[in-house]
Amino acid sequence: MYALLQIMKNILDKSYLTLRGIFLDNIRPGKNCRILDIGCGRRGNIFRIESRTYLGIDNDPHTIKRLKDRTDGTYALMDAGKMDFPAETFDYIISTSFFHHISDEEVKRVSSMMKKILKSKGKLIIADGVYPDSRLNVAGRMIRFLDRGRHVRDKEGFRRIFSGDFRIKNEYYFTELIFSYSVLVMEK
Repeated sequence: MYALLQIMKNILDKSYLTLRGIFLDNIRPGKNCRILDIGCGRRGNIFRIESRTYLGIDNDPHTIKRLKDRTDGTYALMDAGKMDFPAETFDYIISTSFFHHISDEEVKRVSSMMKKILKSKGKLIIADGVYPDSRLNVAGRMIRFLDRGRHVRDKEGFRRIFSGDFRIKNEYYFTELIFSYSVLVMEK
């Protein structure tokens, strides 16, 4: 069992390495740049974004407690559905593997808040696990079906849920052995 878990971790690590490249290709932090990471999770600043620009939020107190002593950014306990930042606060809003944990209705509420707090020339970059395109990727479909997030979408569903608030400027899709990810780079 340990060997299988290690294999899965290695596959996920490779996926996150690919995601890191995509995110960093689309983020150009300036001197006073502000980046919000919604649902940062226990990995925190996984893309190693410059700490002075990074704020990670999560609604799990244990996760935030674990991240509080890190120096790779600032972390805060906050529910993404109840963010209370002033309008046009952030140059970038990013999120990785968060939106499959919330319903379409909740995504729309968070999306509307993100639209308010993202600067007019800002970018929203969201990556999430999706069902694989290939029906032959049975393991990938099973993994997503069994995922703790109960709202896994396919690429189209993932794209559609943000289309009311944002324009998709760039889109990426990849499968790392069995894990499939969709990444949307969006603007207001």
